[in-house]
Amino acid sequence: PPSSPPARTPAPPRALSALSASSASSASSAPRVAMAFWNAGAFDAAESAFESHLEAHPLDVTTWIAYAQMQKKVRAGAGERPTARLHPGLQSDSDVRVSKASVFRARRVLYRAIDACAGEPTDARDACATRLASRASLLQALGLLELTHGYEMYGSTLLEMAVKSQPKLTPVLRWRRVRCARAAHLVAGAGRVRKMRESLRSRFGV
Repeated sequence: PPSSPPARTPAPPRALSALSASSASSASSAPRVAMAFWNAGAFDAAESAFESHLEAHPLDVTTWIAYAQMQKKVRAGAGERPTARLHPGLQSDSDVRVSKASVFRARRVLYRAIDACAGEPTDARDACATRLASRASLLQALGLLELTHGYEMYGSTLLEMAVKSQPKLTPVLRWRRVRCARAAHLVAGAGRVRKMRESLRSRFGV
C-alpha cells in the first residue's frame, strides 16, 4: 500500500466558522457538511464531521462509503499529485482523480468500516443479518476500489466474497471489468487464486 498520507491544509477561519454553524443542524447531514469543509480546504474538519457521525452510528454503511469516496479525492491544496499509476506496472482505471495517498486513505476507511461491522449484535435492531449485509456492501466497495486501482485479482476476489455473502450483489460480477479480472485468474493459476481466497477469508471472516 502507499505510504502514510501527507499533512492536511487548514481552511480560512471565515469558511470554518460558517461551516461549523451548519454542522450543528443535523447529524444525518454528515456527508454534506463534510464535503463543504473539504471544498473549503478544511480536510481535518471534513474528517471530523464524518468521524463524529460514525462514532455514534458505526453501522451506517452509506456514510462509511461516502467517507471513503471523499478520502479518495486528491488533496491538491496539500500538494498531492494525481496519478494513473499507483503501483509499478499497474494502471489505475477510475473516473475520479486519485493519488497514492488518497487511495490509501480510502482503503483505510473501508477496512475500519468492515471491522466495525464484525462484532456481535448488541440488540434486536442490530441483527446478525444486518451486520452481514453491511459487511458485504463494504467488501464490495473495497473490491471495486482495489479492482479499479491496479489490484485486479485482490479486488475481484473481494467482490466474489461479497456476492457469496449477499447474492443480491451478483450484478457487480457482470461488469465487464470484473469479468476480465476473473478470467485472468485462470492465467494466474489455481494455487495462487486459492491462497488469495484463503488469505481474505482469514482477514475478513467471510
